Amino acid sequence: MCGEVTPDADTALAAGERKLHVPSLPSQTVPSPASAPPPPGEPTAFATAAEPPSVELDKSKVNADGAAKAAPPPPPKMFLPKLEGKITPDQFRQCWDMNTNWIAYGSLTGSYEPFAEREVESFGNWQPETLGLAFTCRKGQKGEYDTAPNQDNFSLAEFKNGWRMACCMDGHGSFGQLVATMAVQTLPYLVSQCSWKEEDIPDILVEAYESIHSHITAIADADGWSVDTSGCTAVMVLWKNQKAYVSHVGDSRCVIGSQSKLLHESKDHKPSMDSEKKRIEQLGGEVHTEAYSDGWMEHRIFVKDTEKPGLSMSRSIGDTMVKDIGVIATPDVRYVNFSAEHKPFMILASDGVWEFMTSDTVVKAATSTLQGQGLKKTTQDLYEAALQCWRNAETDYCDDITAVIVQFP
Repeated sequence: MCGEVTPDADTALAAGERKLHVPSLPSQTVPSPASAPPPPGEPTAFATAAEPPSVELDKSKVNADGAAKAAPPPPPKMFLPKLEGKITPDQFRQCWDMNTNWIAYGSLTGSYEPFAEREVESFGNWQPETLGLAFTCRKGQKGEYDTAPNQDNFSLAEFKNGWRMACCMDGHGSFGQLVATMAVQTLPYLVSQCSWKEEDIPDILVEAYESIHSHITAIADADGWSVDTSGCTAVMVLWKNQKAYVSHVGDSRCVIGSQSKLLHESKDHKPSMDSEKKRIEQLGGEVHTEAYSDGWMEHRIFVKDTEKPGLSMSRSIGDTMVKDIGVIATPDVRYVNFSAEHKPFMILASDGVWEFMTSDTVVKAATSTLQGQGLKKTTQDLYEAALQCWRNAETDYCDDITAVIVQFP
């Protein structure tokens, strides 16, 4: 069985807000002069019937009408260390040694040749074939004279306490490959240092995404590159035994399947979604829709009265130009519980896979290949199917394609 019991991130955060009890200002008691003069020889409360002494109110603590201002809300509870400055290779390595059994992620460098596989850096006892893991991260071909880098990336990790993590990021814009690469490394770096109280995991994941967005923005500013119109989508799953926490921003997607059945899919954050569009328009953004002759509808986000940036997803890491108009870095987080007896599996992929294939189609195809030919062949077949879809639909364009497949024990 698969059940979604954790509300989306926005609802969960609202539910977690505390009600503040704001006490009123203490009343000022001033003694009144006696109504009749005291008997001769006794001390008087006041030498004369003067006005009571005035009380100076702190104007910063009262409204214009003199009523007490509400106390500011307490700062939100922090679950993760604060990121300050660049994380050095030595700091990453120290974290991996202390907190993980193994970790692997795509390196920043690599071939710019179309369809080249991204190189992988790994630490610890990394043996994907024996761990029930397979992946591919291949550059696309964006035009005949394409010189762009592969902007997708991924990471896989197992922490000392047995929890595992899989990430898939899809970069966009001039510096999308930098954002995606920093994100796939920094997300496990942060989460590995959390308290691991399971009831806190949804809040931990929300904080991690938002912290990474702020961190990458600060690093870009310090180093002289921009995330105004560069960013990445992200999907990350944290799992142990038969329970998983699925989190995402944008249109990188996670599906969980079993015996040709789709048990769970994350819902892409697109400006065509009513709730996403409403948030963006309420904050002053614009969503433009273009209809094509084949019936395809394209929805993109713009800053009002401009032609920028034309973003096709409604949540992301980076993209600071549209953060004030509702393109948030806050993920949706879902809890999924599944039964091991039906051999469930999970696929995380960039929209290079999902652009032309549905979640149901992918799950059914993967079930058949997994049973007969194993993980590696399943991953290769998924890549080739996605590539063929691009070739059928486009003359000289294919997006970067990344897929991570996990077969649960």
